[in-house]
Amino acid sequence: MDEETSKNFGTATLADIAAAAGVTQATVSKALNQRSGVSESKRQEILQLIEEKGYQRRASRANAPRLQSITLITPERFAAGGSVYGEILRNISVEASQAEIKISLQILSDEYVGQEYVNALFSAGTPQSVLLLGVDEAEILDAVARLECPKVIVNGLDPHMRISSVTPDDRFAGWLATRHLLEHGHRDIVHISHLTRRSIRDRLDGFREALSEYDIQFDPDRHLLALPKGGVGAQDARAATEAFFAERNPQCTAFFCATDMLAVGVAQALHGRGYRVPEDFSIVGIDDLPLCQHHTPPLTSLQIDRAGIGRAAVRELQQQLIQPENGVRRINLGVKLVPRQSVATREPG
Repeated sequence: MDEETSKNFGTATLADIAAAAGVTQATVSKALNQRSGVSESKRQEILQLIEEKGYQRRASRANAPRLQSITLITPERFAAGGSVYGEILRNISVEASQAEIKISLQILSDEYVGQEYVNALFSAGTPQSVLLLGVDEAEILDAVARLECPKVIVNGLDPHMRISSVTPDDRFAGWLATRHLLEHGHRDIVHISHLTRRSIRDRLDGFREALSEYDIQFDPDRHLLALPKGGVGAQDARAATEAFFAERNPQCTAFFCATDMLAVGVAQALHGRGYRVPEDFSIVGIDDLPLCQHHTPPLTSLQIDRAGIGRAAVRELQQQLIQPENGVRRINLGVKLVPRQSVATREPG
């Protein structure tokens, strides 16, 4: 087939055009749709390449509705920009900005109560789309589920499957962290958690599953240290661990912590009692925060793709707008074990 004949078949892809023009696919899309952010000279260069290479947009795609705004709802404690949620928020913002989507942020007061508060969230009418970041409260989920617009929960789940979600695979994270300790010979492992959110409880489920694969029957008195309500930080974990040693005289050799911040608190408590990590006790956390690399010793953790979560959430909203007939989806992103120096091999016995 000669070059002139191949032009007429429209076989070039968006990626081909972007590579030939030395720009991103997003820039090609902007040029095609006459959006801002592309110089006139570059726009003309892209349009010329499209003609030469025979790129053809599918009619359904070219005429598809475009997402223009997102109402992002998140609790006050997450909007403050902590290490976990701050990175997710940044990547939601970057993905939206690249697609020229405006974000309207609504902060949930940590003191909110009652249906009247929930109703006020949408008193101005139905938004074009909604992102719920770290929201589990049933009243809010019910209110959002009734909205006739694209909607996604980020790092959370709707138990009734009315709202799509994008979240790390928390159950697998719990399983993988525990499996790592078991493979290093540990059989007496304590899981430390605050159990305040569904995602955190899923990590406990993964812990229990991994124990069962080694024929270890889960016993809450032996295997679980649940922090009091509201206890989610390192200081809370330190206090709970100190009380745990004073009251229970545990025989464990390792701790699996539901978050890295809890792992830091456990390590502090152990150090305060004269124990060494990992010589006396091994520790694994979840989130792989930057502090893990700088801790003494560096902490083994499960890496969460926070950037991928933010980007995937925006794309899922766009997809819902284009294809509203699609069903509710739960998108679980994988996690990765990052082994460091807080785990030592222990001979089972």
